[in-house]
Amino acid sequence: LERRGEPMLPTSLLGPGEFQLGPLRVRCRLGDIAEAEADGIVNSANDEMKMRSGVGDALRRRGGQVIEDEAMRDGRRALGDCIPTQAGALRCQRVLHAVSAWKEASCIVRTCQRAFLLAEELGLRTLAIPALGTGYARVSPESSAYACASALYWHVLLGGSRLREVTFVLYDEQTLQIFVEELSGVILGDVDAHGAGAEVGSRGDAGLGDEDAAQIHGVAGDVEAPAAGRGEARVAGAGVEGDQGGLAEQEGGGLAEGGRVAGPAVRDVVSLEQAMGDRKSVV
Repeated sequence: LERRGEPMLPTSLLGPGEFQLGPLRVRCRLGDIAEAEADGIVNSANDEMKMRSGVGDALRRRGGQVIEDEAMRDGRRALGDCIPTQAGALRCQRVLHAVSAWKEASCIVRTCQRAFLLAEELGLRTLAIPALGTGYARVSPESSAYACASALYWHVLLGGSRLREVTFVLYDEQTLQIFVEELSGVILGDVDAHGAGAEVGSRGDAGLGDEDAAQIHGVAGDVEAPAAGRGEARVAGAGVEGDQGGLAEQEGGGLAEGGRVAGPAVRDVVSLEQAMGDRKSVV
C-alpha cells in the first residue's frame, strides 16, 4: 500500500507525568489502584480469573468477594481477553479484567485495545490502569508501559473515542518514572530528552513473550488515519501473519522523521480494519 505520511495527534506536556493526547488527558501517579476513583478500574487478571495475588487481590480485598465471584463465573479466559464485572465497594462503576500476560507471554496491547473498546461500550469516560503483567507474569515495566501507551495512542488516533482521562496508577517510584518516560516517548516523541531513545530503539522484542514474538513478522508500516465518514484504517507496508482479528503491539519509539519520532510504529499482530469494525458497534 502507498505510504501517505505518519499519523499524528495534537499532544502536549501538561506537567510532570501528565499529557494531553488529542481530547484525552493521560496521567501517571503513585498510589494504590484499589483506592483509585474512576469510571472503570482495569485489573491485571490471570487466565483463571482468580483474584488472590497482586492487583487482583488488592481489588478483591477493597471491593469485596463479589467481584471475583462474577469474574470466575464463566471459567478460564484466553490470553488477550477483557471482561467487565461489577465493582463492589470500589470507587468505580465497573472493573475491567484484562488477561494481558502469562508466564512472560505478553499480549498487553491487544488486551488494552479491548479494554478501551469495552470502556467505550459501557460508557466509561475515565479509567485507572495498573502496570499490566509486571507481577507473576514477569513482563518488564518498560515493555508494559510502552505497550499500554502505544495501544492508547492508536485508540485515540482512530477517532471517535469518548474517553476523557486515563490514569496509570503505579506502585513504586521506579515504575512511575519508567511509565512517565515511555509515555513521553510515545505521546510526545520525546525519547531523547528522557534518555529512552536508545533503549526503545534497541529493545526490539525484549520483554515480549514467545506468543507475541511468534506473531511479529516484520510489520514496518504506518497507519493511514481513517477518512471522515469512511471508518477505515490501513497498515502500509506491513506483512502480517497469524490472527487477523488481533490488534497491534508496538515496536521502536515511532516513525523517524528528521531526527524525531512522529508517532508509534506498529508491532505484534495488527488488523485495524477489525478494530474499526469493533469501534463502529460501540461508538
